[in-house]
Amino acid sequence: MRILFVVQRYGAKVAGGAEALTRMFAERLVVGGHRVSVLSSAATDYRSWVDDMDVGTSIEHGVTVHRCHVPRPRDAARFAGISARTFSRRNRPCSVLEGAWMCEQGPIPEGFATRLLDTAADHDVIVFMTYLYATTVLGLPLVAEIRPTVLYPAAHDEAPFRLPSIRRAFDLATGIACSTEEESDLVARRFRPGAPRHVIGIGFDPPPTGDPRRFRERHGLGEDPYLIVLGRIDPNKGSDEAASHLLRYRAERNRPVRIVFMGMGAMELPTHPAIVVTGFVEDRERWDGLAGATALVQPSYQESFSMALAEAWQARRPALVQGQCAVLDGFARRSRAALSYRTYSEFAAALDLLIENPDLGPELGETGAAYVDAELSWPPVLARFEDLLKSSAEEFRLRQRALRVVAPAAGSPPDL
Repeated sequence: MRILFVVQRYGAKVAGGAEALTRMFAERLVVGGHRVSVLSSAATDYRSWVDDMDVGTSIEHGVTVHRCHVPRPRDAARFAGISARTFSRRNRPCSVLEGAWMCEQGPIPEGFATRLLDTAADHDVIVFMTYLYATTVLGLPLVAEIRPTVLYPAAHDEAPFRLPSIRRAFDLATGIACSTEEESDLVARRFRPGAPRHVIGIGFDPPPTGDPRRFRERHGLGEDPYLIVLGRIDPNKGSDEAASHLLRYRAERNRPVRIVFMGMGAMELPTHPAIVVTGFVEDRERWDGLAGATALVQPSYQESFSMALAEAWQARRPALVQGQCAVLDGFARRSRAALSYRTYSEFAAALDLLIENPDLGPELGETGAAYVDAELSWPPVLARFEDLLKSSAEEFRLRQRALRVVAPAAGSPPDL
């Protein structure tokens, strides 16, 4: 099968869950005998969309990657102003304002419509990764009439998900891929799409063995216990709350616990010896950091999945997860390998349990590792994804047949 992924950013140096997932699917589908291409921007930073990868076509691990120039980088001040108006609770946004917000959200690569149509014509199915960006909202309607389209929305209940303009992508897609049951239920409640929904999950390879001593020495952690947060440092990801909880816990319990944020920053965290920010790291350092952590903290209120959570379990570490996020709370219940918290008091109580019961963390970590092995290994995940591609193609054929039946022949009167 000839598969085209359309995604806002693509590459080994791109820090983002949906983008990493795109790369993992693309490379493994090539190994499975499919011909796979990617259409994307040349940016690594979603905050600016400035080209910092080479514009043009390259072959990366067997995947044909088309990276396009974005002529209008995002203006942070303008984007903030339009976002405030668009998501104000006082008025429902009009279509013009929604369109302006999506243009500022971006990215809109140069010649995007023509490039997408030309590339799609040479593929059997087009997969749009994440509902949130212009590459999906503007792109999917362009090709919906000529090729089967799969939407992998990475949906969670956030303000943009409730914009009326988002509905069109869900209505037009001939297949919808969800990472969890909670995401599938959310999509069904919000849009009731006609396309088949498949819960695919996300696949994981066996991890390397991490070296916690190497990580401690690199970041000057000494022997202090530390929590780790993986991914984008962003208030929308709960980063500020996680830092605040940790600092309050240290002050109240008088325990030298630290918190390590491993990812790029969209916000400034407090300057404090207990808060360590590593920035983007290579895979080896991520596994080193996980290996020595007391626990992963996943503080986000809005997730469609959590690759960081699964990786922590692969490293046999327990997790503290934000219980107000249905997806994270569902993972905690199904796996029995994470402790949910909703308030600071619950966070502190959960951390007390792990610190005061040294056998509990390894026990939860082993349970989590078994859960990942059973539910989230690549062979069943890829099989489910390939089934969705076939189902999407069949749905497209059914819709095309229905249109031919309903539409009267040109120049002839309709049957009465």
